[in-house]
Amino acid sequence: MCALFFATTSCNKDDEMMTPGGGGNPDVNGAIILECSPSADLTLTNHNLDGDGVDYIIDCSTFELRDVEMTIEPGTDIQVSAGSRIIVTQNGAIIADGNSTDRIRIFGKEGGTSATWNYLWINSINVKNKLNFVNISNAGTTATPNSNYDEISAIHLNGRLSMTNTTVNYSDGNGFTDLHLIGSPNTIPEFSSNIFRNCANYPVSVSPHNIGSYDFASCTFSDNGKEFVQVSGNQLVTIDTDNTWRDASIPYYVERFFRFDANLTIEAGAELIFASGAGFQNDNSVDAFMKIDGTESKHVIMRGEVSVAGAWNGLRIETSSVQNVFNYLDISDGGQIPLTNISDNKGNITLDADNSRLTLNNCTSTRAECDVVIRPVSSWDFFLENNSPGVTTICED
Repeated sequence: MCALFFATTSCNKDDEMMTPGGGGNPDVNGAIILECSPSADLTLTNHNLDGDGVDYIIDCSTFELRDVEMTIEPGTDIQVSAGSRIIVTQNGAIIADGNSTDRIRIFGKEGGTSATWNYLWINSINVKNKLNFVNISNAGTTATPNSNYDEISAIHLNGRLSMTNTTVNYSDGNGFTDLHLIGSPNTIPEFSSNIFRNCANYPVSVSPHNIGSYDFASCTFSDNGKEFVQVSGNQLVTIDTDNTWRDASIPYYVERFFRFDANLTIEAGAELIFASGAGFQNDNSVDAFMKIDGTESKHVIMRGEVSVAGAWNGLRIETSSVQNVFNYLDISDGGQIPLTNISDNKGNITLDADNSRLTLNNCTSTRAECDVVIRPVSSWDFFLENNSPGVTTICED
């Protein structure tokens, strides 16, 4: 992939992300200007082969696929004017299915190394929405018009999308944002082998509700402003479906305190960094488990954004599930607030309900007032099995 283009560049068309042909301005002779609101399904083709030029131009403040399906064939180049946005709404669909030798490219008219057009917003649950072997460049200058979310991103998802082998390059904000607004849960059938580069903020920002749908380990992240997977939760901070955090090639950055009313599994190799006030809790209204499945060769790491005691809230266990088991967890910097108003103990892990249960195997706990805090209620029973020499300070006053 080439980031800067000179007249002497030897980049192939399939690798070039800014302009077709490599070097110089794209040839727009023969390009078709697309109607801003198509009224019927359309197919875009790689027809402007003379000089490897632009095939289509979007020159609208809003190019909207409302109840219309747009199929983009391999090798097709689409130039987007400054200030334009692409929106897929109602039952519309964007079906961009390129291949490894003929990628589809959607890029700003000006090209270069900055964002010039607004965004691609998938606001449709059509099962055909797909980005495969697509290069999206120069998007991400403004936020969506939805008043519930104001983050800048090249791609916004509030619907359904399969995204594979796709490159997002040069955004003034995030590369990809999973909005997950109230009443509009997202569906991600596949998300793998994508590349995010040169995004000024996070490469990806996702909701914890869908986090298990993303294969971040297969993705590549480079030269982004904040090299983390942002987990923001936006409006929804209670997770009521089973949830798996997979190993990723970059750490997760957890911004909020999340309550899990369903099973939570964190797989080996995952690294989670918590912001001030962030943390996890499983709720005793259901007997869900919190399971951490590190291994001897691939620990799970949980730490604060700042390496000091009390940088984040920590983990709170309230259920009696025998599957509340932490294996090879290295946890640090927790205990930002006391457990209750009847105790001033603060720690990385807390048992905080009658019959709450936890097993610790080969874990370590550092930079906290207490490794484990047990709520001081004499009439309650707690079950802590500690098989971890690195967890020593248990507070039970």
